[in-house]
Amino acid sequence: MSTSTTAAELEATLARFSGTERIYRQAFAGNVIQYTDGVRYLAETAQAYWLIDVLHSHQRRAVRLCDGFQLWQLQVNDDRSAIIECRADTGQPAAIRQRIEYTDFPLKQIRLYVVGHTIMLPGEY
Repeated sequence: MSTSTTAAELEATLARFSGTERIYRQAFAGNVIQYTDGVRYLAETAQAYWLIDVLHSHQRRAVRLCDGFQLWQLQVNDDRSAIIECRADTGQPAAIRQRIEYTDFPLKQIRLYVVGHTIMLPGEY
């Protein structure tokens, strides 16, 4: 993360994203995932393009298990390990769960949605 941006500032900026003006595309092995301005800002500011890669890597299974709407949550632990989970909706059990050995992600947690192969912040939904 940029040394001039604190975690609190990042959270405040992310909360201001509403809708998107542009859709970005990432292709890998013939599969395409798209993401919004807010997700791009998050990836650039937090140096977390890996987060887009993680969601992208699970899309075949997530599309099958979550029926059109995916709620992803990354939870960073005090030891800097993390868990990322995908649910069909709030209150539903995790359909996908991946442990991350180490991350320097600056926030304790973040939620992202995937709808129609597009990753977005909750405010952009």
